Amino acid sequence: MIYTIKQIKQKINNLKNKGHWNCKDCDKNTFKSNTDYYVVTKGLWIKFGVGKDMLCISCFQTRLGRPLTKEDFIDCGANKVNIFIKKLQ
Repeated sequence: MIYTIKQIKQKINNLKNKGHWNCKDCDKNTFKSNTDYYVVTKGLWIKFGVGKDMLCISCFQTRLGRPLTKEDFIDCGANKVNIFIKKLQ
């Protein structure tokens, strides 16, 4: 199915309103942050993540038991614009 820009924006707004972007542990809105939208390696997310839900960087590090390193993140668009990850480079 191909969506129009208007339909995509509506779907995003629906997700924001449902709390989909909120951190599962602390309820912080990760959509509004320029540090809390990120992608870690599959192995880390399977072990410490929350499936299709979201975790802010701080809560993920708490679950992980250590600070995140640049090796913990995959090479993808979301990570390239994340200021937290850029500081690790």
